[in-house]
Amino acid sequence: MYTNRIRGVATSRQDNAFKLKPLSQGLAVAHAALLGFAICVPLQASAADEQEAAQLAPMVITGVAERVPARIAHLIYLDAFILPSGTSTFDTLPAKMVESMTASAGKSAVPAVPPPPLTVLSLHAAEDQHFVGNRLTPQPLSVYHSSLRLQNPVIGNARPCSYISCTQPTFRGVDTSREWARQQKDWEFRELESGHSAAITHPDMLSRLLLELAD
Repeated sequence: MYTNRIRGVATSRQDNAFKLKPLSQGLAVAHAALLGFAICVPLQASAADEQEAAQLAPMVITGVAERVPARIAHLIYLDAFILPSGTSTFDTLPAKMVESMTASAGKSAVPAVPPPPLTVLSLHAAEDQHFVGNRLTPQPLSVYHSSLRLQNPVIGNARPCSYISCTQPTFRGVDTSREWARQQKDWEFRELESGHSAAITHPDMLSRLLLELAD
């Protein structure tokens, strides 16, 4: 759902300079961004595909860093869950929240959690709510149960890593991951004065920070 909003991300390096490519080329920044080995969302992807890509992006880039570290210049986690090997999203959430989300998913063939209220995602402007609200779909419950098994338990596999924390306001769901990243001495920890949906509400500011971190 971000492909028409954020203006561009760094996708290539030439003579120590990054070139911007608009997301109309098929790139998306979700709840994590990967520079050096870009996460791509095809233009024809459905809203459901993009939503699931956003939720799984941190796990995906962690896994790619383990498999092909030489192809990665820098991993950037944007206000994201950071999950240790064998840990699912549900493992990091309070039991009452897990129970509530599981109950809301129902008992259909593919149980799915309804989208949260848009204000929880720090979307308050009518334009932003309309843009996102028309694209959000229920999230398959299995996403929250999924975990990644790493042979190297070190997140990032010795590649440069950064964490961007959105602070206006903070998103409580990632409190544990945020504080873990803040304590990593070899990680760059930065704050962005936006809510959790920075790619929607502050695309230019986010793009500039991504480029700064990748340089």
